[in-house]
Amino acid sequence: MKMRLKAETREMIKALTISGILIAFACYLFRYIGEVLQVAGILRRTLMPFLLGGFIAFMLLPLRKRIENIWLYRVNLSKAQKRFIAVSVSIIVFLAVITFVLLLLLPQLFESATTLANSMGEYVSGVEELYHGIFSSAQNGPVADFIFESLGQATQTLADTVTELLSGVLSYSVQFVSGILKFFVAVIISVYLLADSERFAAQVRDVVRAFLPDHQAKAVLYIGALTRQMLNSFIFGKAIDSMIVGMICGVCTSLLKIPYAMLISFIVGLTNLIPVFGPFIGAIPSIFILIFINPWKALEFAVFILILQQVDGNIIGPRILGDSMGLPPLWIMFAIIVGGEFFGIVGMFFGVPVFAVLYVLIKDKVHQTLREKSEERTEKGSV
Repeated sequence: MKMRLKAETREMIKALTISGILIAFACYLFRYIGEVLQVAGILRRTLMPFLLGGFIAFMLLPLRKRIENIWLYRVNLSKAQKRFIAVSVSIIVFLAVITFVLLLLLPQLFESATTLANSMGEYVSGVEELYHGIFSSAQNGPVADFIFESLGQATQTLADTVTELLSGVLSYSVQFVSGILKFFVAVIISVYLLADSERFAAQVRDVVRAFLPDHQAKAVLYIGALTRQMLNSFIFGKAIDSMIVGMICGVCTSLLKIPYAMLISFIVGLTNLIPVFGPFIGAIPSIFILIFINPWKALEFAVFILILQQVDGNIIGPRILGDSMGLPPLWIMFAIIVGGEFFGIVGMFFGVPVFAVLYVLIKDKVHQTLREKSEERTEKGSV
């Protein structure tokens, strides 16, 4: 006689089995956390070229599609030839932009950083003279001593940090060469992904549909498509916005004759990738540098950054990004703060698109639940 279990019993056994496996796995992770982290680090280093290659392909995919489907649409070439031209042009444009930025910025950044490092002793001496001139006859000697001692400790910490960096030049050089090699491997991987993106996307969809029930597979694919849309809108829009802000900052700081204009503009443009708080994050180290050189220039730069942030937040940003994220300002700040708290600078950058995906999913679920309740009330009222 074949015994059959009730559906509820089978579901309970399945849930208990899965829970037991998860608990055992969690206990194993806690017990061997050191070995797990070591293996995770090896996997991260091994997979980094593939992750970077996927990110490059993700950024260049819209350009490849535009070249192939719009610019080469009426050209009398086969599909394979159009794909080859589109991928080649996309990679060439990407490498050309990287090369142009490096050739434009690196010499000036290196010169500014070298001059700043060589002049640091003079700046510290100037601060010491300022201190003695102001507080030599002042009544608040203990407070002045505390301020000067704190400043001296900060300077010593900075000097120790520079010494450590210089002592690790060989190690950093090896890491730099290794990073360059990984970058070119990632570019090669991105070429393969761009050339056959449809096949890889179809394989991912097939795997999801094969191992998940239909409704779950549909939900996973929808979340994937939504994530891709949000990331595309945010990354491209924010990159263009940051480039414009960096150029404006470079022109205006040069006109204002602010020292190290190119270095400061690069910092401001790079940190502007972070929504809302980006310009201020970039302005703080820049103001700190300028205070040692010329406090009045530091004040001018601080006022300029406030004006630039208002222009970017109210004019440049909305025109480029629009309402692509669909998030109210309060939730944007929430996403940045939470993302930064858990994952640092990377979390502050990706927190907005990730939270935008969660926001859309929760909003859709809330609207669906409200519609179902409204339909239930309508049916009960008709009965």
